[in-house]
Amino acid sequence: MEGIELGYRSQLSSAFNIDLTAYRYRYTGIVGGRAGSQSFDFWPLAVTQNVNLYNAGKGWITGAELAADWLVVSTWRLQLSYSWTQVQMDESSNPLVQGAGINDEVGTPGHYGSLRSQWNISPTQQFDAWVRGSAGYDRLNAPFTNLVHVPGYVTLDLRYAHKLNKDLELAVTGRNLVGAHRTEFISDYLPSVPVEIAPSLLLSARWRF
Repeated sequence: MEGIELGYRSQLSSAFNIDLTAYRYRYTGIVGGRAGSQSFDFWPLAVTQNVNLYNAGKGWITGAELAADWLVVSTWRLQLSYSWTQVQMDESSNPLVQGAGINDEVGTPGHYGSLRSQWNISPTQQFDAWVRGSAGYDRLNAPFTNLVHVPGYVTLDLRYAHKLNKDLELAVTGRNLVGAHRTEFISDYLPSVPVEIAPSLLLSARWRF
C-alpha cells in the first residue's frame, strides 16, 4: 500500500475546533473471492460453503473526512463528523477479478455523517442525542454477488440519565428510533439471513462502589 494524506487541524477558538483530512491510497494484492460449491451434512447438521480466493485486485481509495467540536455553552457540546469515500478498481482481463472490483466499487457507501449533542441539564441530569446516516449501497446489477441492496438511512439515538446520588445513576436509552427497521449487513458469499437493526429501548443502572 502507498498513498498520500493531507490534513488541517485548528483550534479556531477556546470553544471550537475543526479537523479536515483528505487522502488517496493505492492498494495491490487485494483479496477477492467467489462462492464455489456447497455441501450438506445431515449429522451433525452443517452447510459447507467453498470460496475461491485470490490476491489479484488493484485499485485506489480516495476520501475525505471532517470532524468539528463546538462547546456551545459550558453545559452543551455539539460534535459533527462526515466522511466521503470513493473506490476505483483497475480493469482486469480476469472476469473474477473484474467482477470483484466492480463489487468493491458499488458496495462501498460513499457518504456517512453524524451529529452528537451532549447536554448537561443540571449537575444530576444529562440528555444526549445522536443523529447519523449512511448512503448505503446497491449491488443488484453487479456480477458474482447475492444481489445485495443495503439502502441508505438516517436514524436517531436518545439517552436521558439521572444521578440519584454520587454513586448511583439511572438511564433510559432509545436506539435507532427513526424507521421501523433497516438492513445493516448482507453476506456476499455465504447464504445467510440479512442482519436487520430495529428500534430498541434500554434501561440501565450504574453503581459505583
